[in-house]
Amino acid sequence: MSESDLVVLVGFMGSGKSTVGRELARVLNWSFFDLDAFIEGRTGKTIAALFSHQGESAFRKMEAQSLRELFEMREDEPAVVALGGGAFVQEPIRQILRDQSACVVHLDVGLEEAMRRCASAPGSRPLLQDRDRAMLLYEERLPFYRTAELRVITDGKQPTEVAKEIAAQCELQARNEEME
Repeated sequence: MSESDLVVLVGFMGSGKSTVGRELARVLNWSFFDLDAFIEGRTGKTIAALFSHQGESAFRKMEAQSLRELFEMREDEPAVVALGGGAFVQEPIRQILRDQSACVVHLDVGLEEAMRRCASAPGSRPLLQDRDRAMLLYEERLPFYRTAELRVITDGKQPTEVAKEIAAQCELQARNEEME
């Protein structure tokens, strides 16, 4: 696999994208961006509020535009980016990632594990409150996630272990602070 200076984490809710992303960025001394947090910071509203007030179509357009802005801000600095669970399903997002030559990593989590992880923050993941609905969403998104360049199973693993596995498989190099 070729070396990249941009790693983008995709996967279902509860797969560990934000947690693993922060850890991977720390290990590599790279910048970390969470697309959902970036959008919330820009709008002053939660993702759930944006989704319910604007509808999915408008939110997805905002998501793609926000990702473009985030990459412009990055200015080619090495970075790890965590996407929201539904972002990678959208073709405009996948095209942006192809244009950026990103190493896209699918953090693969089983539905039961995702539900267990998200249970610690009740109400924050309304889609996971209804198991049947969550299963449909999971099955709908999985084929898109599986198109990622790399797949790392996160069930039963600590974030540090997953981060090290990604770094090794993507042939990532830590940024030397003297080079800044």
